[in-house]
Amino acid sequence: MEEVKAELHRDEAALSEELGDLLFAVVNLCRHAKQDPETILRKANKKFTKRFQSVESKVNQSSKAFTDHKLDELEVYWQEVKQEESK
Repeated sequence: MEEVKAELHRDEAALSEELGDLLFAVVNLCRHAKQDPETILRKANKKFTKRFQSVESKVNQSSKAFTDHKLDELEVYWQEVKQEESK
């Protein structure tokens, strides 16, 4: 992670290489934990998609267009969705 942080906003090629190394390390960690990284990633993508669609629903219920919402407003919706999931 430190190597990724060091290249953030500096050298795009080096950042890409460090991100690749990080992904490789995470896949290796999954292997050691006897977890399937592809299944884990699919599940994470599914969870993200569901949450994002819920945020879109909240935006549609508001009086503003999606593009008129500030990032902090969308973050509030995101946190609300996460809270609703945990109930």
